[in-house]
Parts: sequence; structure tokens; C-alpha cells
Amino acid sequence: MTADELNTILKNLRLDSKDAAQLLEVSPRTVRRWMDAPAEIPGPTCRALQAWSSLERAGLPWRPDEGALATSDAAQIARYRDHAIELYELLERVEKRGGPSIPWNVNLVAKRASLGPVQVSFYELANGGFSLQSLRRSDQAFDSVRDLPLLEDAIASIATAFARRQGRRFVFEVTLQDDVVLLWDVQQAPTTVMKLACTLVRSTLAEQEQLTNEQCRLLAACNKELLAEVAESLFAQRRYAAREDGIRVINVVANDLKPIASRFLSTALAVTPYWVMDGGGRGRSTADYAVIPMSGGEFGVRLISAKAQQRTPKGLKVGYTKVFKSRSDARRYVDASEREGFSVVGKDLLERGGVG
Repeated sequence: MTADELNTILKNLRLDSKDAAQLLEVSPRTVRRWMDAPAEIPGPTCRALQAWSSLERAGLPWRPDEGALATSDAAQIARYRDHAIELYELLERVEKRGGPSIPWNVNLVAKRASLGPVQVSFYELANGGFSLQSLRRSDQAFDSVRDLPLLEDAIASIATAFARRQGRRFVFEVTLQDDVVLLWDVQQAPTTVMKLACTLVRSTLAEQEQLTNEQCRLLAACNKELLAEVAESLFAQRRYAAREDGIRVINVVANDLKPIASRFLSTALAVTPYWVMDGGGRGRSTADYAVIPMSGGEFGVRLISAKAQQRTPKGLKVGYTKVFKSRSDARRYVDASEREGFSVVGKDLLERGGVG
């Protein structure tokens, strides 16, 4: 570890020499000496600093609780330090093998994670972190060697859930730029944007190589809550680049999408033959609106003609989707549109409650 690296870590952790000394069980003078001569830092101390830095980037608690700090409880501080190192090393192992092989269902309220017949219970620590309590299999006895990767995947999934709970929440609007889907957070300025290449939608999420770029954008819009999970996790890990204008850009790779791939819905494609164009204008519908099933029980009604555009507030263009929280609200809008002489495709989806 170099002097610059040590100074950067302490700055990111918001630790001065006195705070660092208390957490590392040395004197402030020793910490100041390390800042001038980092080669003297012992290996276990380097590992603790690296662990804290990694957990901080991931949005996970690593500091001891206030009670332990206020009383300078050395034994409790040491237990938190050892726990942070163990969690950091475990997350490193899981990341090196590409993340959890199958996403676990984590219930933070019930304090358990489940995957089929396997259930892991955990409890919350005083500092906001977590520690395992028990593991149970209903199909066979637990084998500490065979089931170790499974247990590590569970812990990594729990860590992701804890980081997401404490981290940033995104509400996305979705646009298309060339062959990249852009997901813009609408809650804060300067904003955060996640860039999702259409090739990743085709290969990793939808597994349909023939999709047009517009269809990729449609699927991203219908699954934007799922994609927000990915963005929140990456943001907590500080995997973004900050531009000069303050906008933070998250670039996604295939491995980032694997935890949500099994939950990614392509049902909206059932209506796209009516209206999605491939860029050359082919396949344009003569209808004015198209009904689109979206995630979370919502429905969208999309403008697909210039005639429909004239009915909307100034500035809304063909391609704009009006989102309704319930099927009944969407049906009333569609019925009113038809009474005014507009045609609608996909109306049967409102009767069935979605794509069958």
C-alpha cells in the first residue's frame, strides 16, 4: 500500500488519525508514521483497511456500533473488524466466480434468505450490518463442503439486499440513443443515467437476437424496476463515472444483469408486431394507440400516429407512453379514445389483464 492509497482510503472512510487508531488498536502516532512510511503497515492492518474501503463502496456498514466506540470496547471493535474482513473476502470469492449462480429471495423483514429447499436465517447487528444465524435444508442434510458455495451465494445476496436498502433508489425514464438504451433517474439533478447496450438486452435479458433497437427500449421500459435494482447495486459500489456537468453514468456489463435475467419479462413483445418499426418505417400500424402491458401491474397506452399526437399536450411526440397504475384507468382512457374516433390495438390485453 502506498502513501497515496492510504490517504485516499482514510479520506473515503472519513477517518482521521485518531479515529483510525481506535479502530486498528494502535496509537494515533503510529497511524501518522504509517502515512509517511506505508511499507511499515502490517499485513492484517492493510487487509482491514481494504475490507472497510470495499464495504464502504458497496454501501455496507463496517464501522463498529456507537456503543462500542463510545466505551472504547476493544474486544467488540476487534470482532467488528474481523467480521468486516471475513465478509470482504467472501464477497471477493463470489465476485470472482461471476456472482451468485442463482439469485436468492431475501426477506429483510423476516431476516431470512431462501432458495428452493434451502433457507438461511440472519440477524441484524447494532451497526446496521448482518451476521448469519442458521442454515436449514428441507431436502437433505447440510454438508459444509458441498454446500459452501451455496452458503456464500446466500451471504452475497443478503449483502446486496442490505446495500440496496441503505442506498440510492432510482425512478427511471427510458430513452433510446442509437443502439444504447438510456435509463434516466428523474428524482435528482444532476441526474444519474444507466447505459444499457441493446446487444445486452438481446443476448443476456431477452435472449432474442432479432430484436430491433426500439423493441429493446420497450422491454427496458417495461422492466425498469428490475433494471433499477441493478443500478442501485452498481451505484452503491460506486461503479459510475462522474461527468464535468455532474451527471453520473453507469455502464452495465453482462455479469451485472445475470441476477435479474430470470425475472426479465418479454411479454410486451406480443403487441409489438402492430406498431414497432425497425428504423426503416416498415410495420407501421394504421392505428392511433397501442396498449402495452408493463411491470408491476401497470399498463401503458402509446401514441403511434400523428392524429393521436394532436390530442396530447404540446411537446409530446409519437412514441410517448401514458402510464396507468391500474387496468381500469387504462380501459377508461382507451374507451374515451375510441368514442372520439381513435383506433386502438392491443385492447384485448386489458380484458385479459395482460399477455397470456
